[in-house]
Amino acid sequence: MNFFNQKISIGDVFEMDKRNHRKVMNVFDFISREGIEDKIEYGPKSEFEFISKSNFNLEFSNQQNSSPILAHQANITFSRAKSVYCKLENLRHAFLPIAYIEEELRALWEKMGYDKGARKKHFHFVSEVFEAELGILLYSRSANTSAKFICNSKAPLLEDTDLLKNEIDIKADSSQLMKLNLKEPFTPFYKTLRQNGSGRFEYL
Repeated sequence: MNFFNQKISIGDVFEMDKRNHRKVMNVFDFISREGIEDKIEYGPKSEFEFISKSNFNLEFSNQQNSSPILAHQANITFSRAKSVYCKLENLRHAFLPIAYIEEELRALWEKMGYDKGARKKHFHFVSEVFEAELGILLYSRSANTSAKFICNSKAPLLEDTDLLKNEIDIKADSSQLMKLNLKEPFTPFYKTLRQNGSGRFEYL
């Protein structure tokens, strides 16, 4: 998931280890795009929701809650660490099959030294991206965190789709709760491959 809200494209290379999660380049700065970009496959736009009900509780004013919730507000609580709430609209998927570029990637990895020893597991190639037109993402790094959704227009919040339809603020009770509330296209998810011991590229 992209909680850094940076633009991510197919062909990006990330260095990932305990200290880094950073984009270092795009392979198309070194490899010709000709004949490859037209191999990218695109999926239809759709609504997407990723939730784990055992890890959090989302409450609205029209539900029977232990404490009253104002009509233009909603509460969310996370019971476990590393929990996610994600609600997106108009999600589009783009995917480049690795077979079309794997030979060129192996040569580039050798040139950059990414194929040496433990470095293989730290350098990742972005092969898939998901772009949404708007969405909300919350990630709780610790247990027992909570946040409040507040609608600026005082419009009632009755279900989670109302969180996307209205202008809302998200008030978190802890710095351990990361949040994104975006009303413009962004990249919430991406998939990467890394080189294995035999030199092939594979998912984690």
